[in-house]
Amino acid sequence: MTIETTIDQLDAEAEAFAMAYRVPALPGLEAKGPRIPFEWAKDMTDNADELREIVQGLLTAGGMSMIYGESNSGKSYLATHLAFCMSHGSPWLGRQLEQGAVIYVAGEGATSIRRRIKAHELHFGREIEAFGLIPCALSLMDPGADVENLIELIKEKASEIGQRVLLVIVDTVARAMGGGNENASEDMSRLVRAGDRIREETGAHLMWIHHSGKDQAKGARGHSSLRAALDTEMEVTADSLTATHTIEVTKQRDLSTKGERLAGRFVSVDLGPGQWDTRITACAVEDAAAPAVARKMPRLGEAQQAILGLLRGAEKDLRVSEVAKRLSEQFSTGSTYNAASRLKDLGLVEITGGVMHLIGA
Repeated sequence: MTIETTIDQLDAEAEAFAMAYRVPALPGLEAKGPRIPFEWAKDMTDNADELREIVQGLLTAGGMSMIYGESNSGKSYLATHLAFCMSHGSPWLGRQLEQGAVIYVAGEGATSIRRRIKAHELHFGREIEAFGLIPCALSLMDPGADVENLIELIKEKASEIGQRVLLVIVDTVARAMGGGNENASEDMSRLVRAGDRIREETGAHLMWIHHSGKDQAKGARGHSSLRAALDTEMEVTADSLTATHTIEVTKQRDLSTKGERLAGRFVSVDLGPGQWDTRITACAVEDAAAPAVARKMPRLGEAQQAILGLLRGAEKDLRVSEVAKRLSEQFSTGSTYNAASRLKDLGLVEITGGVMHLIGA
């Protein structure tokens, strides 16, 4: 046996030994491409681009957001208005923004989107250019389906027009799930991973349009894993009396605008004659003042309600001692005084020199 043969044999045995103790890779997950990125704190440098705002105080470059609300709340109208404003660099609902291209995935109502483009152009007298429409639903649950195709399309269109795609809007979450279960952690997590891949590969901010749940107070419907992954969440509500549609920031990860409100007013625009001697119309969106937050009436105890009823019926200020006397058959003096003090704390009455005044009377 030669030395070369011995070395070859030892190499083969070493390789066999290594293979025996190697954790087998899962199919399709073999090591490929660049290694996992890593930084030591001492080597980190400031990178302002990481938190670059593409919409003042609301949306960051390459982030993920959601705008949601009940049906007919105007959420998609406000989202398309954002897209139109971004395409030509004009403010959106009073917020400055970065100019760039937008791609809108219209899982439902592509005809309506085309009409909104025309309404916006007629109303504001400016042409929309860097706005691209995908007039069908895409399945974003399976990376092998439309995710990779969408990524390639975004890159292709950015190269075609010579500017970056800043924003991709997916309307709606339900359509993008392609029959997936919104309430299932596994399905919603797959959608989140697809969204992460789209924004990481393209650098675009990804905005989902979604619906409120049955209990509007509990926010958007479906599993909470989507909300947990968001950088920004915005809820849309409508006031039919004033035609005002209000956006409230309900989650903000990196910026300090949680709780802020902005609003738009929908203005009908005549697009020309339609079928059966009718007129075709669509809405443009104008800036509006956001209405004040409606104050929620605190839950009051029986003694507190009785005091308010007494003051309203008397139609004048009463001394607390007089109120306690009149209610003595129902409540102890101590209970009445405690209830009066609580009403003062809630800002429903004023008490000065022992005299109680009903605020707003």
